[in-house]
Amino acid sequence: MEVCQHINREDWNDLLLHSDYANYFQTPDYYDFLCTQPELQPFCLAVCEQHVPMALLCGYVLADGNPLKAYFSRRAVAQGGVLLRREAKGEHLN
Repeated sequence: MEVCQHINREDWNDLLLHSDYANYFQTPDYYDFLCTQPELQPFCLAVCEQHVPMALLCGYVLADGNPLKAYFSRRAVAQGGVLLRREAKGEHLN
């Protein structure tokens, strides 16, 4: 099991098809949209087992104000929650 930051689009779309609770906020299209917003710092992390994504979290880091205030006010937002493959187990979330 490994944490991946670069997820193949085909694997990502396959994960969407094999999840019971997938939504728009967990799609590659939404992530691409986040990347066009200059005030956001998008991220996408997946837990992979034998190169197959089992869980994925997509979101962005948001911060306000001058650099010092921004450092202390930054927060991560994951609107869609964790995307889980039907076969995912608790160990994929730890």
